[in-house]
Amino acid sequence: MRPRIVLGICIGLLLAGALSADTRFSGAVDEKWSNPANWNNGLPDPDDKVQVVDNGFCVLDYDAGTVKHIALEGGGTGHLQLVDGAKLAVSDWSIIGYAGAPEE
Repeated sequence: MRPRIVLGICIGLLLAGALSADTRFSGAVDEKWSNPANWNNGLPDPDDKVQVVDNGFCVLDYDAGTVKHIALEGGGTGHLQLVDGAKLAVSDWSIIGYAGAPEE
């Protein structure tokens, strides 16, 4: 039983580190992915972990290339809409509907 508890704690800690974002979409100016002012650390690049969080509505309005990870969070309220011709590749993993605690 003890090894399972230790393994569970280790996996939890690893996931907590993996879910922290390099850049988060806030939609501060408008709903466009292409606007750097909508991101807390600028437009995502291929090595970034990306988050669209609670009540965020993000419109992917161009070929955004590749990101490493993407998480649409907040119990299903982080939304990503693709317009005609928009593209986004995710090189590692994506999470949809994860209700994690917001970062500060």
